Amino acid sequence: MVLLLCQRSCHKHRTNIPQWIRKFNIDHGYKDASHISYHFYSSEQPLSVLHNTSLNVEFYPNLVYIISRTPHIYNGDMSDRNAIFNWLNNLDKALIIVPKDHQQLESYLSNTFNCSAKYIGLMNDEIKCPLGYFPNIARITAPLGLQAIHIQQPLTAEMLAVITRRLPKLFPKRSCAIIFILYEDSYTQIPQYQNDFSPTYVKEFVDRLFPPEDGDCPPLVESIWQPIKTPLSDLQLIFYSEEIDLDKLTKRTSYVLVGLVGGVSVIILAITIFWGLKGSAFNK
Repeated sequence: MVLLLCQRSCHKHRTNIPQWIRKFNIDHGYKDASHISYHFYSSEQPLSVLHNTSLNVEFYPNLVYIISRTPHIYNGDMSDRNAIFNWLNNLDKALIIVPKDHQQLESYLSNTFNCSAKYIGLMNDEIKCPLGYFPNIARITAPLGLQAIHIQQPLTAEMLAVITRRLPKLFPKRSCAIIFILYEDSYTQIPQYQNDFSPTYVKEFVDRLFPPEDGDCPPLVESIWQPIKTPLSDLQLIFYSEEIDLDKLTKRTSYVLVGLVGGVSVIILAITIFWGLKGSAFNK
């Protein structure tokens, strides 16, 4: 939700800001439960989410973007639409963790023993199957207590070893894009709905996993969740990583051999046809 803070009526901004928020929603495909809402707020009215924090509102009018009950002050040029759009974009992107290596990935997988740590993850190749609205999914699931993680393919051999050994049911080699949940040393995969992951569908799925009436730590349903396997030792990581590298090398070698055999076959066929035609000419 975006609040327009004013000390006076500020008619110009009350006209522009809703239109700009609406355009931002349209440009990003934010709709239904996932759209960014807008409200006008007079600074004379009490608002606990603002007054109970140490936020520095430098001037009025101003904007506040509230994400998961946390307010973020704009403090920028209120007449610069592009600057406001950049501010909203940066806040959406800031919600997502991107592990850079296998150590960071391991740390998040091992941090779910406490039920207060919940993660929603996307694993995909941004070139082959981009999911541009994942920041939207991250934003609307944040109020439910989920931190978003984006695991970007292609993966290093070490990261792939960690995923395939600790989350073996995700099948990263067979799917172009995967969304999953990490919770209490367990994980579950969110199935696609009509070959897609709409933000509204994902939120409804998460709501079923974590119903509000069960509090912050709902019990696990064994038929839905799989246990996260134990961390790999240094020797296991080396072994499985080299196994993955060797498998990639073997496949590349196979392609090269197939190409060579195919090329040689074409050359032999061409020579055979050539001599066959030449022989026919000699017979004449």
